[in-house]
Amino acid sequence: MILTKEQLTELETAAQPLMDWMKENLHPHTTAIVDGYHCELLEGLAQVLNNGPTQTRPPGWREPSSERQRLTDENTALKARCEELERLVMAQLPPDGPQQALAGGKE
Repeated sequence: MILTKEQLTELETAAQPLMDWMKENLHPHTTAIVDGYHCELLEGLAQVLNNGPTQTRPPGWREPSSERQRLTDENTALKARCEELERLVMAQLPPDGPQQALAGGKE
């Protein structure tokens, strides 16, 4: 079967609400199978990939270890940024400390 451009547009219009609902309510390991009579939700528990030359992975797919590394790197960068912001704030405080700043310099 070959779909016309009009049929592809109709398919996209019909599918988009389900895809949006799945993004809001389910996790990325959930799949929907839809036919003319029912809609079935499936949950992937494990995945084994074929490492052959024809293997393709979905766009944006990352090896689990690289995803952990990315999150670790992000966490490290955020921590460094928080420490830098704390240094900047502390540099703005008067020599007598934050209590004097909070009191407006009055004793």
